[in-house]
Amino acid sequence: NDYFRDAAEVVHSHFQRERGETYTKEEVTSSWEANLRVKESRALSNVGSIIEAAAILERSFPRTRNSEHQREPHDHATLESLMLLGNLHTMSGRVSDAVTEYKFALLKNPYALEAVERLAKLGCDECTILALVDVGLNRLVKEQLNVAQSKNKSTRDTFVDDSKAFE
Repeated sequence: NDYFRDAAEVVHSHFQRERGETYTKEEVTSSWEANLRVKESRALSNVGSIIEAAAILERSFPRTRNSEHQREPHDHATLESLMLLGNLHTMSGRVSDAVTEYKFALLKNPYALEAVERLAKLGCDECTILALVDVGLNRLVKEQLNVAQSKNKSTRDTFVDDSKAFE
């Protein structure tokens, strides 16, 4: 148990020295920092500090609201962080919060069958789960289309620049 706590402290002190500032467990700003917080939370949950582990993730990945004033997952939240927080909420008896996290997991990754399974076990109805998967798939397709269009535009711009060189 002390091993996990010591490891977390080593990582924290390294982070402090690297950035030259005091380490605070607030909102993450990068994917590597998000991974660090997930590992820290997982280590704390392994030693039985469920509440502390959940609190780290809640502070690290605060919820935002979209234009319709609906809550959305944090930009750096991953399937792993959402599922872990959902599991921590389930273990601590916060079922409605767990359901929210599993729903966010499906919005982030509509292929997350473990989120579907957990939602079903927590009593979420089939129509709601299917609607979440549908919304998640629509978002995923739109993201991929945007990526493909930007790559296509970049390739087209490069082609136009190259063709001007031959004039």
